[in-house]
Amino acid sequence: MNIASWLWDWANDGLFGDGFHLFGIGASAYGEAAETYENAALIVDGYDAYVEENGVVLAGDFAYEVTDDETLEVTVETASYADYGAALEVMEQYVDEPAPASYGVWVPGIPVLVGNVLEAAGVADWLAGLINEFQGSWL
Repeated sequence: MNIASWLWDWANDGLFGDGFHLFGIGASAYGEAAETYENAALIVDGYDAYVEENGVVLAGDFAYEVTDDETLEVTVETASYADYGAALEVMEQYVDEPAPASYGVWVPGIPVLVGNVLEAAGVADWLAGLINEFQGSWL
């Protein structure tokens, strides 16, 4: 990846997106936590979907679908009931999805900052939505 491509991605995803870890501080720890949480959530959701679809509580192996965010390719993975139990423990450990601001030095992106200012100023929801929508198309 060349430097121009990297800068473009950083500007779009970090500066004009949700934000970024300053100098990468905490980025790897957040990445690991987010991946652990996401994998656990996939197993729990897959098991719950299996039980809902089949009406049977399963104590063995079950299949669940995973969709790749970039290619939208759907693959079928298999997990055991023990994997489900371990995934529930992970979900209980984190309670909520890990927030990047909890890891390292997090710098919010411009849209987040503008949204926070509008909220603090008490701007009506419809107007804040309009401003954020315009800002998103402008940036």
